[in-house]
Amino acid sequence: MKLPKSAVLTVTVLCAFVIAIAISTRQPVEEVLQQSNQAVEQAFNQEAKTPNQDLNQLSLFLPNTFEVFEQESNNVILESNGQTYILFHNSLENESSQLNYEAVNEKNDHLLLESFENQGRFGYIYISEADTKSEFQLQIGVGGIKITTITEKSDAATDAKDMMLIANSLIYNDHEE
Repeated sequence: MKLPKSAVLTVTVLCAFVIAIAISTRQPVEEVLQQSNQAVEQAFNQEAKTPNQDLNQLSLFLPNTFEVFEQESNNVILESNGQTYILFHNSLENESSQLNYEAVNEKNDHLLLESFENQGRFGYIYISEADTKSEFQLQIGVGGIKITTITEKSDAATDAKDMMLIANSLIYNDHEE
């Protein structure tokens, strides 16, 4: 069966239009990195959110869509909308510790690695390529706390901000259950 030329032309124009729309709405990587960095720095410098989750050894703030999936001695596995976040905490490192930052700096594979200091606290954002071209590996840290996830590039700034809000809010409890 042979299609009329007008049908072939219409399909070709529609395909070109869809491709043009997809290309024009795609954010450049540099813009995503800049937005993520700004979101994290702003969250780092604001007053810590009041914790709304009490766990065995710590309390922390979780945004509405986040929930605790699993908890071990130094790790908390969080989930939000099907995405996994790994929170690692080391109570022997204070909030000015640069240990986690130095570890990612040694990898030398980052697209973005920025640090922040405020009132004796040290924080950072680390972004590197993930296994797929549409994703980043994202790590946010404050002192001895780091949170890592694999995020869609389009969600990087929002995820980075949420992760910093969580890391900023963590308080160690005096008791162990």
